[in-house]
Amino acid sequence: MKIEHLLYISLALAAGALMPLQSNLNAKVGSTLGSPFLGTIINFMGGTLLTVFIILVLVRPQLPTKELLQQLPPYYYLGGILGVVFVTTSLFLVPRIGALNVFASIIAGQIVASLLFDHFGLMGVPVKPITLQKIIGVTLLGTGLLLILKDNN
Repeated sequence: MKIEHLLYISLALAAGALMPLQSNLNAKVGSTLGSPFLGTIINFMGGTLLTVFIILVLVRPQLPTKELLQQLPPYYYLGGILGVVFVTTSLFLVPRIGALNVFASIIAGQIVASLLFDHFGLMGVPVKPITLQKIIGVTLLGTGLLLILKDNN
């Protein structure tokens, strides 16, 4: 495996390790404010402020024109909506079933969806067919999920 690939994998692992922290912080905000939706708003406000700072101060890209934004297919904007669903769902579930149960289930869902995205080349993802090795890997991960969920009931 190339060293560059290992660095990318390490970055993905680090980002993944931050997700339970994010969800727990969001859950605390939602609980304190009395609503998971208010926790979601605070989450997205913080993320928006950081992104604006990065764009304006660090990256300084050429901002898109109105015409370019109008060329985007409407479904491209679903990313933000899906983000709200993800954050609000995590915020709601973590205090109820625990971070491990939530994220083990999220990861299982991500893996199955990713397997299908790769296999069918959905949304322009390079086609990587489902193989026996991948099926075995997903089955082992599914078994791990069942063990986690059974232990945490």
